[in-house]
Amino acid sequence: MALPFDIRDVNIDSTILKTIPQTFGIPTSKAIGYVLLIVFVGLEFFKNKDSFIDILIIILISIITALFLRFSSPKKSRYYTSFWVELIPVMWLVLMVLFSKN
Repeated sequence: MALPFDIRDVNIDSTILKTIPQTFGIPTSKAIGYVLLIVFVGLEFFKNKDSFIDILIIILISIITALFLRFSSPKKSRYYTSFWVELIPVMWLVLMVLFSKN
């Protein structure tokens, strides 16, 4: 979830920080993010295999996160990350409260 912020700030952050985008570059950072999302969905599937709705919500949130990661760039407006990317956990919470059985 932090990768869009790190990508946005790649030209602003001190090089001492050694963020993932600074270390590996933006395209590789995005690839790492996609792989981590796939691992996340896989682990959640095995953890929540009895709850179809929970898995669907996790897949939906992961797709939304992947799209935001895909379109992240240092040239994007601060509002892109400060509002839209920050909204993802809120969307997740709302979906879980509305549709989850637990």
